This record gives sequence, structure tokens and C-alpha cells, in this order.
Amino acid sequence: MWIRSQDKKDLLNAHRRIHAVDQAVYADSMRIGRYKTNERALEVVDMIQNQLVVGSSSDVILHGKRIMQENVFQMPEK
Repeated sequence: MWIRSQDKKDLLNAHRRIHAVDQAVYADSMRIGRYKTNERALEVVDMIQNQLVVGSSSDVILHGKRIMQENVFQMPEK
């Protein structure tokens, strides 16, 4: 699953592990978002899980190529 970091500077394809620890969310050992509480970080992990299960119907264009939006998760703001 493709994930765009909270600061929008990174787009990574998370292959193995997405987890919340110390008010942050990590994908494959890279911090991709920071939140005010551990509970909010867990909510974001739940949102990622939901997108994996349900997906989304719109597409995005990245470097001139169309990518199914269900494959890209934008980390929410705090």
C-alpha cells in the first residue's frame, strides 16, 4: 500500500509493518505521522486498515502515471 507522509514529503510503499508507538505512526520503520495522543495514532492505523479493506474510488496522477487512489493513503493532519 502506498502512503503519503503527514508532511507530504515522502511517498512510500509500505510492505510489512504499520504500527503506532509514542504518539506516532510508522511504516516499515519510517515515521510517517505524529499525533497529540496515542489514541489518535491508533485511530490513524485503523483508518489505514479500513482503506486496505474498503479502498477508495478515485485516482491520482503521480509523475504522469495514473495510480488507483485505493493504493495511496494520505496521512491526516494532527
